[in-house]
Amino acid sequence: VLYPTGGNSYYSNSFDDGNLGVFNNYKISGTSNQTLAVSTTTPLKGTRSLRSVNRISPLGNAVYGRILPAGTSIDVGMEWSFLYKYSTTSNSTPSEIVDFPNVTADKSGFRYWLISNNISPSNTGGTGVYFSQVGNVLYFKSKEGDFYTRDAFNFTMAPGTIYNIKIKRTAGGWGLFVDAYSINKTDATTLIAVSNFTGPTTYQYSVLEVNEARNSSSNFLQFDDLKLYTQRINFTNITSTTNGLSSNPISQGQQNIVIFGLKVNLRGIYNFISSGGNGSIQFNLGNLGNSSQVLSGIRLYESTDALFNPDNDPLLSAIPVSTGTNFNVSTQIDAGSSEASGTDKYYFLVVDILPNANFSGLNLQVLNYKMNYNNFNGGTTASSPLLTGNAYSISQSYVWTGGTGTDWSVASNWTLYTDNNGNKTLASVAPGFNSASTYYVSIPNSTTNNPVLVGSATVNTLTIESSKSVKISANLSVTNALSALGTLEFNTSTNSTFSISTNVLATLGNLTINKGSLASKVTLPSANAILSITGSITPTAGELITNGKLTLKSNETKTAYIDKINNTATSKITGAVVVERFMKGGSNTRRGYRLMSSPVHDATQLSKYSVAGLMQNIYITGAGGATNGFDASPNNGATIYHYRESNPGGVTQNDYTPISSVSADYFNSGEGAYVFYRGLRTATDVNGVSRFSTSVTPEDNVVSFSGELNQGNVSLNLSYTPSTPTNTADGFNLVGNPYASTIDLNSGFVTGNNINTNNFYVLDPSTKNFAVYQRAGMSTGNATQYIASGQGFFVKATSAASPSITFSENAKVSTQLTPTGTNKLLMSTGPLAAEVAPKYIRLNMINPLDSTAQDDIVLNFSSSAKSAFKEIEDAFDFGGNGTTFLSSLSSDQIKLAINSLPAVTENMRIPIVANSTVSGTFNFNAANLNVIEKTWNVFLVDHFKTDSVKLNINPAYSFSVDRAIAASYAADRFEIVFHEKESLIAKILTFTGNQSNRAIDLGWKPSNSAYYNVLFTLQRSTDGITYSDIYAVQSDSRAVYYYQDKSLTTGQYYYRLKQEDANGHITFSTVLPFSLNGNFGEVAAFKMYPNPVKTTYTVDINVPDVKEVRIRIIDLTGRIVQSYLVTGQSSRMDGSKWSSGTYIIEIVNNASNEIIGRSSHTNDVGTNQFV
Repeated sequence: VLYPTGGNSYYSNSFDDGNLGVFNNYKISGTSNQTLAVSTTTPLKGTRSLRSVNRISPLGNAVYGRILPAGTSIDVGMEWSFLYKYSTTSNSTPSEIVDFPNVTADKSGFRYWLISNNISPSNTGGTGVYFSQVGNVLYFKSKEGDFYTRDAFNFTMAPGTIYNIKIKRTAGGWGLFVDAYSINKTDATTLIAVSNFTGPTTYQYSVLEVNEARNSSSNFLQFDDLKLYTQRINFTNITSTTNGLSSNPISQGQQNIVIFGLKVNLRGIYNFISSGGNGSIQFNLGNLGNSSQVLSGIRLYESTDALFNPDNDPLLSAIPVSTGTNFNVSTQIDAGSSEASGTDKYYFLVVDILPNANFSGLNLQVLNYKMNYNNFNGGTTASSPLLTGNAYSISQSYVWTGGTGTDWSVASNWTLYTDNNGNKTLASVAPGFNSASTYYVSIPNSTTNNPVLVGSATVNTLTIESSKSVKISANLSVTNALSALGTLEFNTSTNSTFSISTNVLATLGNLTINKGSLASKVTLPSANAILSITGSITPTAGELITNGKLTLKSNETKTAYIDKINNTATSKITGAVVVERFMKGGSNTRRGYRLMSSPVHDATQLSKYSVAGLMQNIYITGAGGATNGFDASPNNGATIYHYRESNPGGVTQNDYTPISSVSADYFNSGEGAYVFYRGLRTATDVNGVSRFSTSVTPEDNVVSFSGELNQGNVSLNLSYTPSTPTNTADGFNLVGNPYASTIDLNSGFVTGNNINTNNFYVLDPSTKNFAVYQRAGMSTGNATQYIASGQGFFVKATSAASPSITFSENAKVSTQLTPTGTNKLLMSTGPLAAEVAPKYIRLNMINPLDSTAQDDIVLNFSSSAKSAFKEIEDAFDFGGNGTTFLSSLSSDQIKLAINSLPAVTENMRIPIVANSTVSGTFNFNAANLNVIEKTWNVFLVDHFKTDSVKLNINPAYSFSVDRAIAASYAADRFEIVFHEKESLIAKILTFTGNQSNRAIDLGWKPSNSAYYNVLFTLQRSTDGITYSDIYAVQSDSRAVYYYQDKSLTTGQYYYRLKQEDANGHITFSTVLPFSLNGNFGEVAAFKMYPNPVKTTYTVDINVPDVKEVRIRIIDLTGRIVQSYLVTGQSSRMDGSKWSSGTYIIEIVNNASNEIIGRSSHTNDVGTNQFV
């Protein structure tokens, strides 16, 4: 079956040429006995496969051949691989498959002998190892005699699935690898089982025995792509700086030094593991002595190509620094393929040097490198390429102190690092003024002054820490490495060149161009290495010429940006720029669509951009496949779309129009793109799942747009095509942030003509629903006022009269949209606090078993709002392509995400529409209910279950959706209803006051305040209009309440009593006016003395028109303890029998029963006085 294609070490046959190859011998001759055939019927791969042929009578039949010379040792490391699929008449009856010798009518079976001692190994005397299937289980067995068969391991398979099966033989044992085959998963890499039995050690024959005896069509067993080959591992050293290795020399304090690169070519699966104290990778750094006195960090990276890129190549392992020179990497790596050419893997070793590293006479060099792989016998086998890396010498470094000022050229502003042995050299000259300079220059945060370089300088390596800056008037040249978190500012009107030697790793935090006018330029030469900005570029004045050597970096926590260009007549950036955008992955739920936008335009297409650059990092597929520039995919399904509002009808899938070509179908600047995100541009995810499978896990990724930056105002014409009577679903346009910076929708600089600038819609890639941000400060989902660079969003045109949107530079902000929790939007953004807090409640619908299956709405209450849909105050529910949908209905039956409603009234009803495309249990969660006045009960009514819940008591409600029962997701199932709570306000029997010198005595008597549970608040005003609180008390068992307002001055005073019950009901008493004219002491209605009372007290009455009054003494429980009828002006009374405490004295007109005055007094009995 196998053809030689690589000498005696590699054989394969895909059967596509119709031949059996070396399997040309039949155990039973004659085509009438044939049970195997090469067939074009539903091949597993290519144009033909080997299939079983049906025979009504079971016959033992086989093909055999000798692939390797007889006696070839297989302990050198051999692999067999093949594709296999089985079918049954019913997937529920795998018992149709039996072991080859047991085939009877309506059964089929096979044995694939990898090694056998003769051409009839199933017969007496045959020995070897083979695959066989029984039921739905694939077995690997060893036949070691006529009466003994060893089961090595097995694997359960599903009918109809094509499996890629690989078995690996080493001197130590066997390893089985199995994966489902797809166009993007062509090799088995998943280790299923290992066994350390030995079995045969030399090769004789390969035999495929097949028998089929079914009364139905053939093709029950299919085989394809049979291979047998020796494993191979080759190592090639990478030493050139063109591959990303660092230049020699290196310096104290230098970071991210790439000292070693290795290419490993692997044929066959290699399972690199740690064992016996040895790492899966081992290396030796010679001539270092004590590594801990030189190195601060060691890291090993894995790459997909021979060019090291620290931003894209994943970190494989961070390696602890020790005192020795031998290091181990303890990580598992599975690599290799079954192709003749093998698979290339690349590894790069990166180190950091201590600021005080020993440098005298030391070289940093990899002297030996090993990789240890599983031998399936409980240990590892070491492959030792014995490769050595480049030798690096370590030089001393300059450190800025700024001790005598800011002048870079002054030597006393610099010191030299001391090494671990205390060796130190004083700086005699400032670094950088020799064109052949090998100086390493460090500007640390700990210094006070920032250096100013007047003129030009050349340095080997430059490090600027985060809070420091360097001002440069002329030119700067970096020959080895730029590693700066701080700022470089090019100032003065002299033209400047910022040179970075080719292949240098150059990272800069911030770059400021402050040259005075547009005529003054800062140039990045075309021969430069790429300058990567991690913070910002501030184009204050002057022109930055990039020559295609500038990249704005992005990661999960930070994205570089271009600050505001206040005047394009004095500032601009010319030349191509790469603008990166971090994309969040990590779970299958984030496989789906994103709204994107480009911050650049094509140099040849003014105000337009293509998506071709995205193909560097993600797959872009579409109709016509490669003919139209798309990536190959199983179905050529479109993954990037325009949104065409002008298509008939409201918002539907018909509005999304796929691009026709990757390079020729352009988007307008400011237009958004609808992009399907699968993760990295690799054939499979980390679990081996095909990139085109719906179960793939998209990874975190960084995509990029390359072109000329959009600068100044960016305007985009929009579309408005009315199609419905209300037009609520018309006019939506997909736009996007056109800048390499976050923009603020609340800045006032995102404007438009005939568009709704109140509502902005973004897509949450986890829930796959749209969320809306409203400029009033409300939002659903995780929408905020900030739109990240590279992010698209929807706006709504409101008229066909030339609708447009305009973005201005002043919309830019420095806000970094960092993730919080699991709520990450299109890129990596998370919710930010709203700046205002309107009076709204939020209702969320979520599947408790799947946090991505959720949606939410906002109900806003305002006295000026209308219950019917109003464009300026409500937000149309834009839906999405998720599974869970929640809306509220306006009074004219429009589905809304934000529903602005009038103030709450009795029996106010708000319909709630809850739907899911899948059956399941869901929870409603209500939030922010405290904004609703306490007088209202908020009910969620479930008409389907005939149930209701009081949300302000229990804000959660569980319910189910059953797709088989329409009423469970009907639009009229839920509503929110408001009912006023019972009033608990107490009846006030009396509220009186009396002036007493400079005080006003106030008292009130409720009917039963203890029962009603109210809060009494006394309020005072000097104009009868504006009142302020002066005293508050919670109701208790007292029958009478008293308060004295003291130390008043001359003037008019007004008092009222406020009551608020537990349900929020509020009432006010009548107003008591008082006028204090300064003649204090003469206006009081009565006077009582002494106070406190010892035994007797006197009451003087000062009410000339009243002839008879009743004096009542009341305790604080409301009980009258004394009552006297008095006709004279003065009366003396006995208080000796009172208990100690405070009492109310009340003077009542006996004729009219009107209270003339009231005051409090204290009875002092014994030694205790209570006030």
